[in-house]
Amino acid sequence: LRKLGFLIPNTPEGAFYVFAEISNLSDDSFRFCTEVLHGAGVAITPGRDFGDVDAHKYVRFTYTIGIPQLTEVVARLAAFLKR
Repeated sequence: LRKLGFLIPNTPEGAFYVFAEISNLSDDSFRFCTEVLHGAGVAITPGRDFGDVDAHKYVRFTYTIGIPQLTEVVARLAAFLKR
């Protein structure tokens, strides 16, 4: 995700999600999540679902699927972000 432009200051050490900053990709996490869903078929959650402070700058990725599926997700995100 970092290689795709998502800003992730801390590497998760046991959680099943990543809270990533997208301020260099979009200024509206809700719109960004909607565009990713429709454009890449990947569901991520906007930051506003987890608080109010700078929520427009963040998205949450939950990774509760296997590595093959996660690899596909990253490939879809990469293709989407190249557009």
